[in-house]
Amino acid sequence: MHLTALGVSAHPSIYFDYQVYPCAALPASDVVEPVVVVGAGPVGLTTALLLARVGVRCVVLAAEQQVCEGSRAIVFTRRSLEILQQAGVHGVFERLGLPWTCG
Repeated sequence: MHLTALGVSAHPSIYFDYQVYPCAALPASDVVEPVVVVGAGPVGLTTALLLARVGVRCVVLAAEQQVCEGSRAIVFTRRSLEILQQAGVHGVFERLGLPWTCG
């Protein structure tokens, strides 16, 4: 288990060696981003990606100081896959995922 000076510890996992990254302070600036995305999960990161594709600058805030290497989703709906396709990242999900053809 990794500890930082702030006492933040990595998530225990038998599959991944999670690392805790230092928290980055927002730069003091007169420039204000027009959009703040709260959460760096699949929805937040996809939102930030789609905003960037149309030229909208944003800042993403995340509570965690580590990257989740594994999936936290058991299933993606068809609509979620369509949104990932529109963002241009569906190929990774399709390569790594297991198809569910019944249920």
